[in-house]
Amino acid sequence: MSTGFLAVNNNNEVLISSDTKNLQFAGKATKPSTPLSNFVNHGGFVELVYTIVLSDRSSIPVPFFTMPDDSKFHSIAGVKGVNSGTLEKTWSITILRSGGSTTQVTMPEVYVFVEPVAITMSGGNGLQVFNDDTTVCFDSRARPLAVTNAVSVVQPSNPVTSSSFAALSAAQCGGINNNNFTPTQNNSYNFGTTTSQPTKPMYHYNGLAQAQREASFYQYVESCTGFNIYGFCVGYESTLANTSTYWAFYRGAIGGKTITGSDTYLKAGWIPVIAGCYWSSVSSGAFLRIFGPGSSGSSGGAWPYSDETINLAAQTVIVGDASRYD
Repeated sequence: MSTGFLAVNNNNEVLISSDTKNLQFAGKATKPSTPLSNFVNHGGFVELVYTIVLSDRSSIPVPFFTMPDDSKFHSIAGVKGVNSGTLEKTWSITILRSGGSTTQVTMPEVYVFVEPVAITMSGGNGLQVFNDDTTVCFDSRARPLAVTNAVSVVQPSNPVTSSSFAALSAAQCGGINNNNFTPTQNNSYNFGTTTSQPTKPMYHYNGLAQAQREASFYQYVESCTGFNIYGFCVGYESTLANTSTYWAFYRGAIGGKTITGSDTYLKAGWIPVIAGCYWSSVSSGAFLRIFGPGSSGSSGGAWPYSDETINLAAQTVIVGDASRYD
C-alpha cells in the first residue's frame, strides 16, 4: 500500500492493516437447549444450532468452537442470517459433533467474530483504522481475533473400509439398526508442542467435505411345496430374490486429539450425519413348471446418494485461545 496503516510484530507478521478487514469479538452464541437432530448408530452424531444477535447486518459472523470432549469430531456446518425486521440481525450457527447424545453442559462453546462495523463500541479513547472506503477495519476498544496456529488438513477419501462390514439382512432392510458405517479412517496432523497449546483452544473449521458409502446384500431363495425329486419340484415351486442396499452420508470434521511425545495431534475425519436403506424384492412361482410362472415385485426405503466423495480439498484449521474472550 502507498498510504494507510500497517502494524507488524518482530517476525514481520501483519497485526493490523488498513488494506484488510480485522475480525473482532462479538460475543458467545447462545447454546440450544437440545440438539436439532441426532442418531446413535455408526458412531452417532448431534446437530447443534446456536444463535447470536448482532447490531449490524453488514458483517457475516466467523464462528470458533471449543471441544469439551476432544476425542470426538466437530465441524461448522453452516452460518445463516435471519432478518428480524429491525436493524439487528439474528444469525444461526450449526455445529456438528460425533457421538449420539449430549447435554447443554457438554456442548461446545461458540465464540463469534465480526468486522468492527457490526459491533457497538463503548468508551471514547482508543485507536481506529479505516479502509479506503472509510469503514472501520480495526478498533482497539474491541477485542481482536488473535490467531495462535493454522494447520492445513484433509480427510482420507474413504470414511470406512468395506472389509470391516458385517453381513446384513438382504430382506427388506432387516438389518437397518447396524453400525457398519462407523468411520474408521482419518488423517493425523501435528498442531505443535503440547506446552505451546492455548489455555482453552478454539477452532474454526468448516465441514465442506462430504462422502456417501453404501453396501448391498443379496439373497435368493427357492422353495418347493410338494416333492423334490432329483432337483425337480413335483408341486408348487417358488423363488424369492431380495436385495437391500444400506448407506450412510458423512461430513468432514476435526477431533480425536492425541499426544505423542511432546507434540499434540488432531485428526481430520468424518461424522456420519444420516443413514438409511433401500430394498427390493421379486418373487415368482409355477406349478409343475407348467402352469405359470407368475411373478411380483415390491420395493421400499430411502434410496442413497451416489457412492462418492466430494469437496475433498485441503482446508485450514484456524486456532485461537478462547480464554482471551471469557
